[in-house]
Amino acid sequence: MARATPPEEVFAAVAGEVGGLLEVDYTVLIPSDPEDMITVVGAWAATGGAPPSPVGSRFEVGGRNVSTLTLRTGRPARLDAYVDVTGSIGNTGAHGWGFRSSVGVPISVEGRPWGLILVAYTRDQQLPADTETRLASFTELVATAIANTQARMELRGFAEEQAALRRVATLVAAGAPPEEAFAAVADEAGRLLLVDWANLYRYESDGTATIVASAGGRFVVGARRKLEGKNSTTLVYQTGRAARMESYADASGPSVPKPQAGHPLVGRDAGHGRGAPVGHARRRHEHGAAAAAGRRGPAGLLR
Repeated sequence: MARATPPEEVFAAVAGEVGGLLEVDYTVLIPSDPEDMITVVGAWAATGGAPPSPVGSRFEVGGRNVSTLTLRTGRPARLDAYVDVTGSIGNTGAHGWGFRSSVGVPISVEGRPWGLILVAYTRDQQLPADTETRLASFTELVATAIANTQARMELRGFAEEQAALRRVATLVAAGAPPEEAFAAVADEAGRLLLVDWANLYRYESDGTATIVASAGGRFVVGARRKLEGKNSTTLVYQTGRAARMESYADASGPSVPKPQAGHPLVGRDAGHGRGAPVGHARRRHEHGAAAAAGRRGPAGLLR
């Protein structure tokens, strides 16, 4: 922390130190968000290999499992039998990670619920009876590490945002052509949000959207698609509000050109997307949207 280490390294260090000290098989550090989702931001395995769910993996909160119980009650939770767990988190723990016994302890940062730290055995025995107490003793230190890391990220993010805005404003003030200014906005958004692609769309009066700028993806500027189906561009058009998609594997409709095979947004682990209106929400049909998407990485999620 004192060396301003990147947050993903801090989270990995926390998970590793806790796992080694408690002599468990897995440690997972997972924050929650207002949309009832959790994200793996730190993970450690006693074998030294990569955990089954990589950092950045997201799951819905729900069902009967340690993560959901801990978050719902705000208290430590334990499961010593993984035969009746439910929910996407529980199924992943039981079948993906091979949990046999696990304990979760909540983490609060600056007085607000943040998430939890979870430890587990894959061996056929229960975690020691004092695991909850020993794990809870770490949560204050973990919370301090998280608070300092987030404060540093927010400060760095603000500085980066201001620098990006200045670069675009300077370009506009110099009288750059619209297409050059649009391209700069897309480039800056992609770099700032740590995504795989960022596009700017103009909504047309006939219910279509035209890509006016694209950065980082295999999308053609000038491509025009009908606004329909389930995708962030159409959702923004329909509601006039910001929209998000937790998985582009569920996207439908032609408003966004389909990436070629091998593109990061192809397949079940298709990443997440966000969209926001450009212009006044009440006049959205005369303006457009900005959209960005990418694989789930810890830095992008935590900013």
